[in-house]
Amino acid sequence: MLEGLAARGHRLEVVEETSSSFSFARPNGILIDTETNHLTGGVNQFVPAWAMGY
Repeated sequence: MLEGLAARGHRLEVVEETSSSFSFARPNGILIDTETNHLTGGVNQFVPAWAMGY
């Protein structure tokens, strides 16, 4: 998956989660539909997180 994203031009930084970095980051994403300018947010539903855009 990482190779596929990198091949599409995404800049990636892989960070291993450990007990010392547990609250460092959570994956969130915002899909932007360029035809309608509609934003759709996605988050990991098992931890407190949110995705926002305007």
